Amino acid sequence: MSEANKRGQQEVPSDRLAVGMIEDCEGNDSGLFGIEISRHLGLLHTPAGNIVSSPSNEFLLHMVRELEDHPHLVVENGIIVEPRTLGAYLLFSTQRDFIEANPHIPRDDVSNALEHDPILYPAAGPEWTDQLRAWEPVADFLKGLGAKLRPRASYKEVELDALIDGVATRWNRLSVAGKSVVANLVTLTEGHAITSVAFAAGECSSVAFANAVLAATPMHRLFGIELDDMSPEEQHGEALRQYKDLARVCADYLAFFPSESVSDLVAAGESTFQEFKSTLRWDLRQDKKNDAITLAALKTIAAFANSEGGRLLLGVDDNGNAVGIELDQFENEDKYLLHLMTAIKAAMGNHVAALVRPELDVFQGKRVCVVQCQKSREPVYLKIKGDEEKFIVRTGPSSVQLSPRELVSYMREHFQI
Repeated sequence: MSEANKRGQQEVPSDRLAVGMIEDCEGNDSGLFGIEISRHLGLLHTPAGNIVSSPSNEFLLHMVRELEDHPHLVVENGIIVEPRTLGAYLLFSTQRDFIEANPHIPRDDVSNALEHDPILYPAAGPEWTDQLRAWEPVADFLKGLGAKLRPRASYKEVELDALIDGVATRWNRLSVAGKSVVANLVTLTEGHAITSVAFAAGECSSVAFANAVLAATPMHRLFGIELDDMSPEEQHGEALRQYKDLARVCADYLAFFPSESVSDLVAAGESTFQEFKSTLRWDLRQDKKNDAITLAALKTIAAFANSEGGRLLLGVDDNGNAVGIELDQFENEDKYLLHLMTAIKAAMGNHVAALVRPELDVFQGKRVCVVQCQKSREPVYLKIKGDEEKFIVRTGPSSVQLSPRELVSYMREHFQI
């Protein structure tokens, strides 16, 4: 008998997990999907005993695929006991068992978290210069909140209050999924609250997150790296890879929860992961159709695909005001969406179109289009009629074309080519 069985636990092959519709007490479809561990063990539950359920079949299939990376699962009372690695199951459990029950983050809790945040305790020597370089995205994030990044001991009282208030406000504006991501990342990185909030808010990419954390805690014990078996360069590379993996898992999870209202999205402003555009094809200055307007939207989508993914809001101007997709003067909304997807396929290919999910919504009384774009696993080139192919990436709130030298470095770091 295995140790698991002795403790009343059972070892279950992960390939037995199956997603299906949950029936209500009368045997009718509930509108929610669940994960069956096996016919004998029933549905999967969170550690607090809540059924793992969602109206999204795709989300639970994603959770199952992650769990299938482990050949066997140790289960007790419908709860996965082992493994307890970061993934959709752990993030969902945190969200359902803790965050949804009490979503507000008190200012005192934020103050306590920042008291121990490693990014506020930089090295005293020349290493500080390297740290500041790695922390630039986080510094920019704080600047947008009306705060500054500096050693904690050098803050004046009014500056520290501004820091705490700014982080608390942005933390509380996150969705419950975003708050779950922050809760887990703060634990796994031993206190990196500011960087975790910046990442969950879309102001810090996976690579920037990994570099920022690693700059403060270069030899993190979380990953069990055997220091004697690796050179310093190998240790750094392995730790960076592990932190990037943590961020990637969280980014994949957040992609299934675009439940924020458009007003919430607009309130967050433009960033590395979000951009506003008034129209898809209509030139408002010349009052006519203009292919250059469509090309600008395509460049943004290509940049998102080549970076960490992102969101394009069409029908919203640079100031965050709704102008509506009606300005593009399509016959109907189906024609609007068809034009968008046809343009993507023609300029970047069907494989990129598969990464894009446009959704129509209402903001300030006008129809807008929220275009979600996932990160591509391979380089995406934008084909422009009569011009050479272009490779575009996101740099802050902008989409830029890389030089040949920058392109080589980016391919090696981002796509491992």
